[in-house]
Amino acid sequence: MAHGFKFSNGLDYSLRQLVEYNNVAFVGYLKDMTFTPEMFESFLVPQHIVHGLSVYMHTNEGQFVGFSRTSVRGTRAWVSGVAIVPNFRGKGAGKVLMKEYLRVLKESGRIKKVLLDVLGDNPVAKRLYQNLGFKVITSVHKLMFHGEMDPPQQSLGSIRATSGVDIHLPWLHYELEYMWTREWCVVSIKDNAQTVRYETEDGQLSTAVVVFVDEPRETLVVHACAFTKDTTSNDLRAIFAHFSKNHHITKFMLPYEPAASKAIKLFEELEFKETDMEYIMEIDL
Repeated sequence: MAHGFKFSNGLDYSLRQLVEYNNVAFVGYLKDMTFTPEMFESFLVPQHIVHGLSVYMHTNEGQFVGFSRTSVRGTRAWVSGVAIVPNFRGKGAGKVLMKEYLRVLKESGRIKKVLLDVLGDNPVAKRLYQNLGFKVITSVHKLMFHGEMDPPQQSLGSIRATSGVDIHLPWLHYELEYMWTREWCVVSIKDNAQTVRYETEDGQLSTAVVVFVDEPRETLVVHACAFTKDTTSNDLRAIFAHFSKNHHITKFMLPYEPAASKAIKLFEELEFKETDMEYIMEIDL
């Protein structure tokens, strides 16, 4: 590359500039990452974005090249968005950006571990991160079901739904490594969430899920699951059939569940299909 580069952080820009940089850098990306200013503001809080540790890259002539955005929880950092504008892709700019990014995080003295996710069908990015020292620690899988969910042939329990997230449920999150966007601190503050319980005839909890109902899109998103040892796929079927009937839901999504999760097998028994997967990678600084 003939270009020289200079770097700045997110504190140097207004909200609208940050949104513009995000949208320009993600043009033609594998997933739609376009934000409005309002969407970006709602993205900042649960992600725990730290603008002062986010790196923005320009040529010495002032042309915008790309950015790597940082979220921080404790001594962990999450790469909550990294992108290069189309004209600079495939020319080594991503490697230059990530080297500077890791240098900034290390020299901050705050960060001990950096994590990121990379799409399974983006091997170029995966190789870049591996060459920088990142290692794959797990994979996460998105599952979808299209159509109305029929109730189980025999149901001996009842459904109880309440607004908000019940923090007293026996969450699996302490047993599994969830990706940044589904860690407990994010799930617990979800707007418009419902906690839906399936209880046996004697009132014992069998299964609970935290869901978000997107009625205009006829979609139910499962944010979190809590199971007992006796949970079956029919328990989940009863819950989902309730939403098919009462909310006209025809699409159900389990977003990015860890490969080791019990939930995946149960959802597959309900004929949920994997739509994509991501690798979770990390590096110690």
